[in-house]
Amino acid sequence: MQTASKKATDELSEKVNKIQLKVDEITEIGKKNNSDIKLLNSDISNLKNDVSNLNKDIKNLKSDVKQLNNDVVVVGGGILETERYRLEVDLTAIIKRGYRTSADTRRITALYKSYQSLGGNGYIEDLFNQFMKLELREM
Repeated sequence: MQTASKKATDELSEKVNKIQLKVDEITEIGKKNNSDIKLLNSDISNLKNDVSNLNKDIKNLKSDVKQLNNDVVVVGGGILETERYRLEVDLTAIIKRGYRTSADTRRITALYKSYQSLGGNGYIEDLFNQFMKLELREM
């Protein structure tokens, strides 16, 4: 009986030890999971900060683009006015002269195309058409 009782006790002790090993293993897994969750929460917090910073950067970029667009409008208007003035002066002088050269035609046509691409029209177009009707002479 004593041997049977010892054997049963040993078997029970062995089962308890195996259960304890499993409990220890599961406890370690739980600790690792808790550690991983803390790291994940930290990463999520960092990502939230990064997204917040990106949103601020995007807002600043939108503001910069808006300012650049305003600057382009101002500069484009200045270029258009400068080209209009240059064309008016040159076309009027050539029309008064009464003829055009191929150099005049090349230079004025290039400037006129640029003027048109910026939205210019009207009076300068009339002058350009008169210019193109002039006799072409080579000097």
